[in-house]
Amino acid sequence: MSMLTLNPRVAGPAYKVEMALDVYQLYGDYAEAAAGRTDTAVPRISGTTAPLFLDLRTLYAALYFPFADLTVGRQIINCGTGAVFSPVDVFSTVSLTDLSFKRSGSDVVTARFPVGPLGGVDAVAELPAGRHDNAALVKAFGTVRGWDLSLVGIYRQKSRTVIGGLAFKGDALVGLCGEAVTLYDRNDRQWAFEAMAGADYSVRSTWFFAAEYMYGERRDVANPLRDWHNLYDSVRFVISDLMSVAGVVIATVPDRHALATVQYAWNILQSVDTVWYLRYYRLGAAPYAPDGEGGLRLTVKF
Repeated sequence: MSMLTLNPRVAGPAYKVEMALDVYQLYGDYAEAAAGRTDTAVPRISGTTAPLFLDLRTLYAALYFPFADLTVGRQIINCGTGAVFSPVDVFSTVSLTDLSFKRSGSDVVTARFPVGPLGGVDAVAELPAGRHDNAALVKAFGTVRGWDLSLVGIYRQKSRTVIGGLAFKGDALVGLCGEAVTLYDRNDRQWAFEAMAGADYSVRSTWFFAAEYMYGERRDVANPLRDWHNLYDSVRFVISDLMSVAGVVIATVPDRHALATVQYAWNILQSVDTVWYLRYYRLGAAPYAPDGEGGLRLTVKF
């Protein structure tokens, strides 16, 4: 795959307009599988057989007023505290197969109202689009003795699901974060519960450790609610300012999905980064999922 990312940005004291557009082209077996899909039209560059894709991740305008900050458009809204797992994040999902855990965007209208120097209220409304289950959120947040605390209320319109919960993040010898939400399905009149806990720790700015665990209750045909568990573990060793090695494991129970990655990062020039990686998959019936993968990602910024 080759990809070009365009990130134009215009900003002033009272406004900002920003866009992030990924233009990428597939090659080899993945290109043949994508070109053979019948559910979507796949464009191609003239004179080639490789399919071309456009991914508009963000495109929004922001206005800053003394009483509030207003934004409209496609944005990456991260309401939770987890790096990978978050029951509070209803607007953005993490691409677990991406080496940098790239997030998706949502078409939303947001408003942030400050309440004092360390707190405020966020209001987010997702624009309805097709059969997507658009959501609306109100979050009150603040900082107490170095801990970031927030209370959230969420409503999913099409599934008629009401979500209420809380989140926290702070330091106590190690970095800690957590979230807990209660869900009520107005269609089935059924309650469910989800929670996440995470921790991170570093040793002499050389070793970096991070872990997250997420628990939830999932609806099933045979069993109305069943437990599921997600686990994320990460270890990174910084060899020098230009080199590092890392290992990441993500697993899901009882689905028995697993994804393990080992990678070596090397900044070979000021604006050129390389990542060599090996990866193991166990993703069940996921489409186009291999058993193993090895590769090189080269990033040039200009």
